[in-house]
Amino acid sequence: MATRPTLWVSACLLGKPVRYDGGHKHQAGLENWLNSWAHIVPLCPEVFAGLGTPRPPIQRQQTAQGDRLVLAETGEPTAAALPDACQTLVRQQPVPAGAILKARSPSCGAGNSPLFDPHNRLIGHGDGVFVQALKARFEGLAIVDEEQLHTQAQRQAFYRSVMRGIGEAD
Repeated sequence: MATRPTLWVSACLLGKPVRYDGGHKHQAGLENWLNSWAHIVPLCPEVFAGLGTPRPPIQRQQTAQGDRLVLAETGEPTAAALPDACQTLVRQQPVPAGAILKARSPSCGAGNSPLFDPHNRLIGHGDGVFVQALKARFEGLAIVDEEQLHTQAQRQAFYRSVMRGIGEAD
């Protein structure tokens, strides 16, 4: 393999204490596998946006005016800077060959970020605000979450997708 592809990875999956509760979701096996073939760029859009650690949990809420971010406990609008920070982040970092992001996160969830109504009822799932920015900037980018890389077959499929994306045969 001539090229080590750049992968953006949620910093919490790499053991960085950046989650809302000040913790992490370290995936040591995943990190070891990635280190064997890729250049990893750890990212946390919420920290990049200036949200502290720890911080109150946020969630995506659908309203008549569209989706917004609110405090999970009260439904009060919050994190107004996060969407713009996500746009800035995708423009400032080296172009990725793929991304591995935290499942069910309001920023990093890829297709599985919960969406609530104004009465705090779950009404569906979709992409978190960071994933929306990634997809808008990098069409066809291989984006998965850690739960989609548990098996060897899943990891090989992601690897092949990344390598095809940079023009290298697997």
